Amino acid sequence: MHEEDEVEFREFVRAVGDAGIHLVCAAGPEGVAAAALFAKAFKRARVRHVGTTVLGLGQRIDAPEVRAWLADAPALLLVGIAARGDSHVPVLSVLGDDHEPLAARAFRFSETLAMLGDATWCAAAALLGSAEPQLLVERALGRHTRADLAEIGELLDAAERGPESSQDSLAALEMLAAAPDPRRFLASVPGETLRRTQVRVHAERARAIHLKPRPGFGVVVVEYDSACRLEDRVAERWRGLRPGTVVLVANHGLVAGHVAVTARAAVREALDRLRYALDDEGTTLLDPATWAELRRRLGVTPADLERHAYELSALPN
Repeated sequence: MHEEDEVEFREFVRAVGDAGIHLVCAAGPEGVAAAALFAKAFKRARVRHVGTTVLGLGQRIDAPEVRAWLADAPALLLVGIAARGDSHVPVLSVLGDDHEPLAARAFRFSETLAMLGDATWCAAAALLGSAEPQLLVERALGRHTRADLAEIGELLDAAERGPESSQDSLAALEMLAAAPDPRRFLASVPGETLRRTQVRVHAERARAIHLKPRPGFGVVVVEYDSACRLEDRVAERWRGLRPGTVVLVANHGLVAGHVAVTARAAVREALDRLRYALDDEGTTLLDPATWAELRRRLGVTPADLERHAYELSALPN
């Protein structure tokens, strides 16, 4: 199967030829690191790379505004994003799975174009927390410190969670692709910008996890307004209240016109009983009316929402 995948990737690159490839990835450590590996390989193999786009939460590859943005791209390599709908240009989607994480697959594909042995750190920064041992991590640790790799992974996570996830993640991706080693990335201007974003994310999380949850029928709800994506981290704080109790974390400030809801439950059947399209593995975007109706049916009173304004220049370094 590996060989067939690699052949498909090489044929895609060959078919595109001199027209060039536009990279599209999802914000987050694995997506950004994987796309950076492809960018490194394209540069070394002299494959024309015509642009890069990072999609944040709520931005879909088949959304009209995204399709319009990518309309002039000669070919699309989707990294961590499944292809949807028809396309008038060549499209290849590279996804990870339980057997091979996205960053590891991207490294393998990229090495069919150019040697990336000195870039294992780029993949390892995203793979450091993997449940299974990763050969790329072991290779990278032979040349770089675990602390540096962990810090890069944390900064990429902060970029995804911050209020400007697409822009911060794109800057991180471009610096990852350009940096020859972890220390160069960490000492860069994008690295310092991500540290400032990380400070804001930590401040918003500290505020959110101290909000008092409101009880309902078999649920507790934490509701707030923040430009940072923290719902899963806040849900982890409260999921141990009572066996079978569903924890709902609702953020009104993440995506305009939507409420970002994350659900957690120790017992899957408890979550199923809600009979709503809530996913206990991620964040669901609901329109405000749907969220208000769900909250009413669960017997949860509305919260007084307040967004804290943080000036980045005023945050401690």
